[in-house]
Amino acid sequence: MQGILVLIPIVIFGWLCVKNFVPSGTFVIRHSVQEPSSFIDALAPNERVTPPKKDADGNWFQSMISDPVFFFVHPHRSFDTIDATVWFKNTNTPIVEFGALTSVNPSRYHLQTLQNLIIDESKWSRIHEGKTLLLQRNPTYKTIAEFLARPPSREEVATYHTDLTVPFRLPNYLATKTKQTFPVTLRGAHASKVYVKQEPIFVEFSYMDMNRDHGSDPILVSVTDESNKPVLHVRVEDDGNATDDKRATTLKSLVVETGVLPEGVYKIDVQASRDIFVRSIQTTQQKMVFLNSLYLGDVSGFQETFSPVTLYTEAKRLSAQTRHAESVQTLTVGSGTLVISAPYQLVTESVKGQGLIPIFVPKEDVEILTDAPIALSHASYFRPDPLAKYTPPEVHDGWYVATVRLDATSLYLDKGSWKFTFSTPEIEELKAHVDVQRIDFMMHRAAMPWYEKILASLKRS
Repeated sequence: MQGILVLIPIVIFGWLCVKNFVPSGTFVIRHSVQEPSSFIDALAPNERVTPPKKDADGNWFQSMISDPVFFFVHPHRSFDTIDATVWFKNTNTPIVEFGALTSVNPSRYHLQTLQNLIIDESKWSRIHEGKTLLLQRNPTYKTIAEFLARPPSREEVATYHTDLTVPFRLPNYLATKTKQTFPVTLRGAHASKVYVKQEPIFVEFSYMDMNRDHGSDPILVSVTDESNKPVLHVRVEDDGNATDDKRATTLKSLVVETGVLPEGVYKIDVQASRDIFVRSIQTTQQKMVFLNSLYLGDVSGFQETFSPVTLYTEAKRLSAQTRHAESVQTLTVGSGTLVISAPYQLVTESVKGQGLIPIFVPKEDVEILTDAPIALSHASYFRPDPLAKYTPPEVHDGWYVATVRLDATSLYLDKGSWKFTFSTPEIEELKAHVDVQRIDFMMHRAAMPWYEKILASLKRS
């Protein structure tokens, strides 16, 4: 008995060490929505979810009734990847997405699709091979390999969450050396895509360092091609003023210029702090769009008047907010409006209108997020499709089960917490709901060498 009493604290100590240090490199959290957890918070905000309750089979669940819904995860160690598995039921919500916050100012999320009912319920002929699904209105191809061997023109193909390598090409496109200027103020980081055809990329950013926040403000610009291979890196160091004295620099120039490039779509990623204000963009590229979010820089405290701006998008859903009371405003979005009635209030609306629609912003002091690219002129808009993967969810015991893998190193960690979110466009308009039963996490990192040695020796014995 005395030996057992001595052994118990040793076992408990060993268990706590394994749980805390994760020597195997894999840490698993299994979380039902009604259970309190030191690692996963409850779904929030309360007005967008119902309280946990049981179904007829005794399963606990919560219903998401508005968009978006989020929760926080508190990792106790750093990890490399995350496999998040969601158990859910979907009542008529066309698209259910899940992901995590990757950056702030403006906020950016990496979202992956849990379910797309538009695809899942399509009556078109379908070929499903592994994680790839080919839908055809009129059956032309017998296999996906046949489709890849002789695909139709890119304009006849709509891709959604797939890694098919059918390149995007614009018919009748002719390169030009004529420069166009966009007098728009963009604040902080942003990403864009341009179309190139046997021509160089030339983009000149005229910018200022506003020195509103403490810390240095370098700018890093990277250009990548269609296969995500680097083409160019440009770095500009801070202006030498790392204080928050609000002493803005004079207008400076940052030029992104390459040699002649093969035809294709290229991404320009600008990494910068909120202190960097791009005041205008000059480019020879005829086609240039920004990827799903723009922070139209504010002049609050620096000028008495605000400039209006018109943007263009094919988005079906748009969100916007401002950070200043003097910039409360009403945006005209196609044939509808989006009313920002208070600062720090993210407002989301469905877009009324078909095709390319204008967004009129009376005051350049607003953050805009959309589900499609944004252009600064009607003529410069184009829509290269996103490339990702979509696998329809499996069904277990009457519940949909979908797993997404995320790069943990790319997630934004704030005070030891990650922010995860569900995106369910049109859930309110359709009076639909998504029931969530459980969310499981399997987090991975490299195993500790001594742990691997112990496992190897146990296998040999």
